[in-house]
Amino acid sequence: MAATLGSVDVVRVKSKFTFLRKALRAMGTLVPFPALPKMGNGTSNLSVTIGPDFAPIMKYSLRAKHNYMYMFDCWPQNTDWVIDFTRIFRIDAVFFSAKQAADRFNERNKRSSCKGLWVPEGIHADSYRYYAPEQKEIDVLEFGRRYDDYHNEIVEPLRQAGVTHLYSKGKELLFKTDDDFIGGLAKSKISLCFPSSLTHPERAGDVSTMTLRYLQSMVSKCLIVGKLPYDMQYLFDYNPVVEIDEQNPAGQLLEILHNFDQYQELIERNYQRVLSHHRWAHRIQTMQHSMEQNH
Repeated sequence: MAATLGSVDVVRVKSKFTFLRKALRAMGTLVPFPALPKMGNGTSNLSVTIGPDFAPIMKYSLRAKHNYMYMFDCWPQNTDWVIDFTRIFRIDAVFFSAKQAADRFNERNKRSSCKGLWVPEGIHADSYRYYAPEQKEIDVLEFGRRYDDYHNEIVEPLRQAGVTHLYSKGKELLFKTDDDFIGGLAKSKISLCFPSSLTHPERAGDVSTMTLRYLQSMVSKCLIVGKLPYDMQYLFDYNPVVEIDEQNPAGQLLEILHNFDQYQELIERNYQRVLSHHRWAHRIQTMQHSMEQNH
């Protein structure tokens, strides 16, 4: 399925993964894509995919004069596949959500003029909400990928301390609807966030990127406790994450909750930074500029 936005066709790659559908909806529906100017006599095609799933892209790339891809989750083992595809189908540029993926692509791509460009994930901030600290009913929230080694250290101490600690148990869904999720995040004080390189190193390798959960937590005015992804060193001129105390993980969380007011300045700073620098509209402007420069 494709939708024409200005002179750019955006391909919506079908996927069984709910988080990908949400990402594509955020990019293609919730965000007002700026209409790109006409580029020559043909159109430009922007295909969005996760990893090297190229079948849906091929259908549309053959019809366009210029082709671009935005790729989530390009892990180290996928780099050569992506390079081969860009050469065969004459892709003009690939926008990677992870900086390390873009850097690795450019280092290893010796066969084509296609460039790898880093465009980190963004967020449609208006879709989220937040509550005042005194209205937040969830003390600690774990959603999405979980860092099990850390989780196992904090579960019992937090339970014994009477802390409201919300996380998935088994295969049950933590939130049944998008609205439930947005509301739950808005009511949470602490959001635990870790990059995939730490939670799933067998898949992600050394790719440590800022995922959507970091941005979701910030616009919901949660305090992020976890690990700073590699990418975020280049996106923030300060550390927006409270790094975990690996020697005393539960004690650190209890101390933070006891002194939660002291973290309001950081929470607000993170919120404002996302609004001013990390919306999808900012990312689209970056991609638009790159496409214009390429012609």
